[in-house]
Amino acid sequence: MKKSTAIIATTVLTLGVVGGVAAYKGDGFGHHGWHRGEHFIAHVRDELDLTPEQTEALTAIRNQLHEIRNTLRQDPAARTQTILALIEGEAFDQARALQLIDEKTALVGEYAPQVVASVADFYNGLSAAQQAQVRERINAHLQRHR
Repeated sequence: MKKSTAIIATTVLTLGVVGGVAAYKGDGFGHHGWHRGEHFIAHVRDELDLTPEQTEALTAIRNQLHEIRNTLRQDPAARTQTILALIEGEAFDQARALQLIDEKTALVGEYAPQVVASVADFYNGLSAAQQAQVRERINAHLQRHR
């Protein structure tokens, strides 16, 4: 086999495997998102050299966010019907759209104090050096995504 044919075959095979893994991994909206959270926790634990107590606090945040997300999540068929109902008439139903936004905002506002308290507990439980690392990482992230 020619060298160029081998390179092309290897590239196609590699892309196929990577595509298959990506398709299997999913977009994070199913139970795979839970595993992505596990990966995030492991990464932060290793990066910041977290103690077991600190890791437990971070895991509590992930669990809390997962529970809230499941509570706020609407059945896909019902969500589709709700969105289609906005455009059923001659004009877009602005009042209903704003009502839906207000409902979601109220639910998010209801859970926000709990999440903020959990994040504060985690952050306040970090050492000064760990907090400095977190600030550096967040600053770098924000600079990349201004």
